[in-house]
Amino acid sequence: MPERPENEPVWTRRSLHLSKDVKLLPCPFCSATNLALYEYTYAKLFAVDCKDCGGQGPRHSTPRQAQISWNRRAWD
Repeated sequence: MPERPENEPVWTRRSLHLSKDVKLLPCPFCSATNLALYEYTYAKLFAVDCKDCGGQGPRHSTPRQAQISWNRRAWD
């Protein structure tokens, strides 16, 4: 893992473009479709987050896997 500058938070994240080949389901917490894909830069992990309620999907090592995991529901 690269060295983290002292003044930089551990979970610095940046927004990425959602893949067009994975259609995301609405947020399981609030049913919103205002979703974003983030890279947690120093951990090299990716997750889908809801911009309306702040719900977060599981973090994964690839953007595609994070988007697929977002679509998994407990009742599936």
